[in-house]
Amino acid sequence: MDGRDHRSSIDVAAEDLLDHLHGPAREARLDLIRELAADGASVEELRAAITEDRLVLLPLERLVAGDACVSSERLAALCGLDPGFVSLVRHALGLREAALDEPVFREADVETFRRLGRLRRETRLSDEGMLEIIGVLGHGLWRTSEAVLTVVAEALAQAGDTEREIAARYVEAATALRPLAGPFLESAMRAHLVEGLRTEIVTPEEIASGRVDDTEEVAVCFVDLVGFTHRGEHAPVEEILGMTQTWRTLPQQPRGRRSAWSR
Repeated sequence: MDGRDHRSSIDVAAEDLLDHLHGPAREARLDLIRELAADGASVEELRAAITEDRLVLLPLERLVAGDACVSSERLAALCGLDPGFVSLVRHALGLREAALDEPVFREADVETFRRLGRLRRETRLSDEGMLEIIGVLGHGLWRTSEAVLTVVAEALAQAGDTEREIAARYVEAATALRPLAGPFLESAMRAHLVEGLRTEIVTPEEIASGRVDDTEEVAVCFVDLVGFTHRGEHAPVEEILGMTQTWRTLPQQPRGRRSAWSR
């Protein structure tokens, strides 16, 4: 086997993409590189992924990113928006800065921004208000994506896996989760809006002034955890994280129940 991918004309060995690998690990990487090359990955993209230790994530990245072929400038023109506003939306979402002519959007994103443009024109929402909402949404989605990646990685990891096996398992999991993501997020958003509306008030003073008082009452709970310092010094990090996750649910439990860690 000479390491040359005849379908993509990439000479894997000559491009130093298999350095320091031997036996099954080398064969697995060669197969993974061939699959990525056949999918359109360039030598530069493959080399960067290997250098940054994310080659196993590259198939998943390409699956999730889809066919990014529309630039911010082109998207703005199609949607009747200012390119600067499109860039501000990306910035508010917490995404990396991209040149106006760099293709970072998919064709499917065009309709989303068309609707955003209509909302901008037909409502009294200011750009500042819209970007504030988008910023909060972006922060929440960033934390969600981090949690998904961490949980999925822990669930799928198996000792002795090759790069190709791990990559295939990630893609399989993403393919299964993909149909759920959109409907679940929409359902969760609707549920939160309903809960929020049930606790909101609009006073006569706010109606008369046309201004909303955005202050709110909060309750702060302090908990003294018996033996936590000693436990934290000796327990594995995973156990401590698991306990903190359990404590987050305690305020939602009925009164009268006590944690073994509280007094």
